[in-house]
Amino acid sequence: MQQGVCQGWLCLKLNYCKIFLHKIITPCRSAYVEDIENMTRKIERQREELRSLAQNVRQSQKDINQLEGKLHRAYAELDSTLFQARAEIN
Repeated sequence: MQQGVCQGWLCLKLNYCKIFLHKIITPCRSAYVEDIENMTRKIERQREELRSLAQNVRQSQKDINQLEGKLHRAYAELDSTLFQARAEIN
């Protein structure tokens, strides 16, 4: 009789271990859903950062183009002034 009790206890312990290991090895569906939602949030955050960076790059390009235009006009004005000054000397 003692052997049967011991076997029953061992069976319960083994079943508990199987259930515990099953939970560890195969996470439930909600864990997968949570992981997917976390990934989706991260991707959305990255997209927003990329949009912001792209907007900053576009603004920087506009600023560079404006400065290049001003610089070109300044060189043209300087060239014209130098040409006039040289013409007056001669």
